[in-house]
Amino acid sequence: MKSCMSCNDTNRRNLIMKKIITTCLLCMVLVFTLSAQAASEASTKPAHRTLVLGLEKEPATLNSHANAENIVLQMGHLYAGFLTSLNPQNGGPILPAVASSWKYISEKELAIQLREDVYFHNGRKLTADDIVFTFNWTMDQKNASIRRTNFIAFFDKAVKTGEYSVTLHLKSPNPSLLELLAYLPIVAEDTVGTLDTAPIGCGPFKFVRWDATQQIVFEPYEKYYDYESIQFDELICRPFQDYNAAMTAFFANEVDIMLFLNTSDIPAITSRGSKYCVQSISDMGNYVSCNTAKEKLANPKVREAIKYAIDKKELIDLLQSGVGLPISQMYAPSNMYYVPSLDWDKDLPRAKKALVDAGYPNGLDIEILTPNTSARVSLATILKEQLEKVGFRVTINVQENAAMFELFNAGKADLAVGGFGFYADPSFRTMFISSTANSNWRRYGYNDKEYNDLYMEGLSATDTARRKEIYARMAEKAIDEAGFFMLFSSTSNCAVRSDIEGLVYRGSGNSDFTRITFKK
Repeated sequence: MKSCMSCNDTNRRNLIMKKIITTCLLCMVLVFTLSAQAASEASTKPAHRTLVLGLEKEPATLNSHANAENIVLQMGHLYAGFLTSLNPQNGGPILPAVASSWKYISEKELAIQLREDVYFHNGRKLTADDIVFTFNWTMDQKNASIRRTNFIAFFDKAVKTGEYSVTLHLKSPNPSLLELLAYLPIVAEDTVGTLDTAPIGCGPFKFVRWDATQQIVFEPYEKYYDYESIQFDELICRPFQDYNAAMTAFFANEVDIMLFLNTSDIPAITSRGSKYCVQSISDMGNYVSCNTAKEKLANPKVREAIKYAIDKKELIDLLQSGVGLPISQMYAPSNMYYVPSLDWDKDLPRAKKALVDAGYPNGLDIEILTPNTSARVSLATILKEQLEKVGFRVTINVQENAAMFELFNAGKADLAVGGFGFYADPSFRTMFISSTANSNWRRYGYNDKEYNDLYMEGLSATDTARRKEIYARMAEKAIDEAGFFMLFSSTSNCAVRSDIEGLVYRGSGNSDFTRITFKK
């Protein structure tokens, strides 16, 4: 009996040991399986990915409320949030952004509903108070926001109507309001003092550091409401002072996207096969403006001489390799408000006669003010040569952008060259020479009651036929009285590595990088 019990105990122990061994083997198999799976996943998971953008030069500031340079505006569109967004299809309907929806209560009241999942990069949640502060701060003249001029003529106040709702009250209707909101960076009261060098916004990319002359580093913000769409880990903006050095860096694969590409260099990119590609957008109007507060430029015959000395085709050929369109108005020729009959061609005999008739048979000294970008200096140089053909003696005053605008706004320029991106509604750009809208600017010296009245009427007019009459008359006065001479529309171009997809390129400083993906 004992012998039998002992046998049973032995069998039982053996059975238990077999179960233990089997269990251990299963555990080992599971461990190896999980380890292999983890190794497989690790091998397919993308490594740390950095997107490098090439900039034409180092920005003077990161505060896109303080400076109108495209480089500065692009920095703002990285870190800042905006109530609305431009459509990726150029000219398409305005899209929601921080504002999830909107509705006009009346022609002078726009009710805005905000997203409830927007955070500033310090972790604080955005509320309606931040939108009210943004408008109050922007409209306060002492803060010198360049966006103030967009709203000053028609905007009244922003009123909080709920934790995440705001109503904008207007002094007069404005058909371009939703478009203008896509250019107004949201600022927070508790961080507005850091905008120049270490901005804290609520946009897709969080500022990390600025290594002077070397790079500006951003990273996708983990609380950004569309964070999952961003497929890279770090964004580096690398400034170049030398264009050829930038091209060399791009071809050496040290730069993924070169945000500034001369039109003349497009063949150099496309000739290298499928490794690189070019994106272009016709988004820029270029101009030379007269300061009519200056005695010599108050003379209409002097302005006539300048107008007919300009050879727009030569400008396009020399500056844009023939890519561009001659224009005469502050919006694209495709715009419904454009008046082709106001276009003009060079007429050197007429220009020479006008300068003589103005009282300057022996010529006239005149200065062209320009910012220190290569495109603007080149434009001023060619204009100098054209004006000298009819009797002007021209000097070029090249200034850093901030100094240039200080002189420009103070009314100290004779002529100035510049450019700007096109807007769909003509009311936005035509305000440039309105002394009502820009009472603090003395750039153009133009103060005309009829022009100012037409500008204000255009903001509130709803009849398309009447608006066409208004802007046709304003365009005529801008050319013949203000001496605001639009020259040509140009394309902005960027060079992109062909393994990059999803870039929404806008040359005017608000390109979107959040949808970029990388081909394997």
